[in-house]
This record gives sequence, structure tokens and C-alpha cells, in this order.
Amino acid sequence: MSPIERNTLLKKWKKWLKVIEFDLGDLLISHEIFTEIQKMHRDNPDIRKPTRFYRWLKQNYSTRLAIDIRRLTDQDRRCKRAVSLYRLIDDIEGNIGAITRKWFSSQYDRRGHDIGLADYDFNEFSRNSHSDIDLDKLERDKKCIEKISDRVKRFADKFLAHHDYKKRIRKIPTFKDADGILQQLDKLVCKYELLLNQGALVSCKPVSHNWKQPLKKAWIIPQNQIKNRNYISK
Repeated sequence: MSPIERNTLLKKWKKWLKVIEFDLGDLLISHEIFTEIQKMHRDNPDIRKPTRFYRWLKQNYSTRLAIDIRRLTDQDRRCKRAVSLYRLIDDIEGNIGAITRKWFSSQYDRRGHDIGLADYDFNEFSRNSHSDIDLDKLERDKKCIEKISDRVKRFADKFLAHHDYKKRIRKIPTFKDADGILQQLDKLVCKYELLLNQGALVSCKPVSHNWKQPLKKAWIIPQNQIKNRNYISK
């Protein structure tokens, strides 16, 4: 493979990975917000009723969760512009010579990092001392994505996207299932951040801002106060 071909592929893969990391990071923040609000609901009896608000919250989060996981793990090769973690790994597998141990080590050397560490890190993707990525390891990652996302994807296809209520799923995915899927996806994305950018990413979840701040204020303002405020603002 020529250097130009390699650089073209790497540029595309890094662009894909950036999109994947952003999407997953945003979903992880949504997961944190939903989980924390559930905890508030459990801890504070005064806010438990009426329940309609929490049903609405759960329905919206469930829909967002299922659709986003479906997109992140999409395996359909027909849409060339679609970006997913599965398709990223599949494309690397189809161009196996683009990333070698020699190229990977050169990126560490260019940054002044320990070459021995580069060999150690590359073993995550290759057999010891082998120059190329191990296809079996890529296949295992793809199988992992297929396994952890299958039920959520079927749920999204049948119930959310097509409203196919006649076809039954033996066990509807739970929020606990989603927790495990998000952890697995986060771990895999960090793994390919290491491969493509040599980055020591621990999680795609960004440092969350103080999203709880609005909850510390009164949401419903008495009508007379609204009128007074409008008058003052004029």
C-alpha cells in the first residue's frame, strides 16, 4: 500500500472516529442525566407525583437510547456515508495493510514516546511481534458489537422505527442491558482511539457541565410575577 493510499484511509477513519466519539459522548451524558433524575425520584417522595412527567422522560430517553445505539452499531454496508463503530472496524479489516506495527511505532517515535510502549500497545490488536493487525481480533470486536446490540436494534426496528407490534421480542431490553452496552461501546471506541490516534482515552464521556443548576430554581413562576417581569423588561 502506498503512503498516499494509507494517508487517505487514515484521514477517513479518524474523521469517522471523531463522529463516533462525539455521538457516544453525547449519549453518555444523556445517560448520566437520566440516571441522576431517576435517583432524585427515588430519594425525594415530594416529586414522585404525578407520574406522567416521568413516563414522558423515560419514553423519550428510551427512544433516544435505542436509536443512537442502533446508529453506532449499524452494520449495513449499502450506505457508504453511514458512520458506525462496526463499519469502522469492518473497513480497517478490509484494508488490513494500512496500519502496521512499523507505522504505529513511528507515531510514538514522532511524539518522543517510548517505542517499547508502542509495541506493547500494538499487541492489543496484533499477535506478539507480528507486523500486521490480527484479523481474528477485529472479528472478535465485530462479534462483540453484534452480540451486545442485537436486542436493542431489533427493538428499535420493530417498535420505534416501524411500529411493528405484531412481532414479539421474547425479552424487551432493560435499562440495565443498556448500561452494559454503553460500557462495552465506550471501551471499544477508546481501544480504536489508541489504534488510530495513539490516544490514551479512558472514556468518550466529556466532563459534564453543571446540568443540575436549572433544577435548583423554581420552574413555574406565578403569573403575577411574570407580568411584573415583562413590565420591568420593557
